[in-house]
Amino acid sequence: MKKKAITGIIILASASLIGIVLTQLYWVNKSMDLKEEQFDYSTRIAVKSVLTRILEFKNDSTTQQYLYELSCRKPKLDVTDVVQPALLDSLLKEELTLMKVTEKYQYGLFSNRTQKFVAGSYPGYEKDLLATPFRFSVSMLYRPGDYYLALYFPDKRSILLRQMEFWLLLSVFFLIVVIISFAFVITAIFRQKRLSAMKNDFINNMTHEFKTPIATSSLAAEMILRSEMITNPERIRKYARVILDENYHLQNLFHLVL
Repeated sequence: MKKKAITGIIILASASLIGIVLTQLYWVNKSMDLKEEQFDYSTRIAVKSVLTRILEFKNDSTTQQYLYELSCRKPKLDVTDVVQPALLDSLLKEELTLMKVTEKYQYGLFSNRTQKFVAGSYPGYEKDLLATPFRFSVSMLYRPGDYYLALYFPDKRSILLRQMEFWLLLSVFFLIVVIISFAFVITAIFRQKRLSAMKNDFINNMTHEFKTPIATSSLAAEMILRSEMITNPERIRKYARVILDENYHLQNLFHLVL
């Protein structure tokens, strides 16, 4: 195969391999985005279910009576009177588990106006909870509506990666197999090309070595066959010796080749 053809094949195969790797990385990234969207959706559904259940609990006649009696003893109900911390904590665990969101999380109930936390597992995570996208207004439970419930998942990215760990490892394994196979094929092509060049050089050298004694023997035989040589035995012996020597030379070359 010509050098240009081999170079073209290598360039085309290399470009295809790079394309496969980039495509694989693209789909891994897309899968990560899809996993993250599913995670976010499940979390939002779980929290909305929590708030709905707290609203149902608030509208229960027993709770209404309790809140009425409490309002008679206090000038104003606190948000934690309506959104009771123990109930909130219990419902969050229950609803998140139902949505298969079992990862470690922190949560906090805070005033959006003062950014003061009043309930939750917020110590040390205040800034993260204030910046998290999982912020839910509790205005349907407590007025004025500047209180928010926020959730923060410290290990969200690593959690999603662990969920895809098997497929990521499988993709990496197949990519490594493809790359190693490609490298092996390229190495084999160059090795074969080098062996082919060595073979051609050897054949050319041996052809030259064979042609020389054959040509010399032929010339000596022609000289012997000339009519004037019949009367000159000494020259006949000389040419016969040349033929014999070249014959020995050919025999040695033959054994060398074998």
